[in-house]
Amino acid sequence: AAETFNMILSKYKIQHRVGNAWVINEPYSKMGYTKSETLIIKEGLVKTLTRWTQKGRMWLYNELKKHGIIPVCEREIPMATLI
Repeated sequence: AAETFNMILSKYKIQHRVGNAWVINEPYSKMGYTKSETLIIKEGLVKTLTRWTQKGRMWLYNELKKHGIIPVCEREIPMATLI
């Protein structure tokens, strides 16, 4: 699921891959949509993670909605599937 989501964000030019990491594109990188977090896995092995901020999640929600991508929790469920 995460890989599919990352590919969608790449398709809409929101982020791109650098090595094994996804990096948010300009001009979004300076808007406070993400923050970096360094994770020490073991001595000599460090991984940098990119986390979406609340501001970034709201922006993503609106940006993806423009492209017709609606969160599952907001999709209408046909009545027939509820019975």
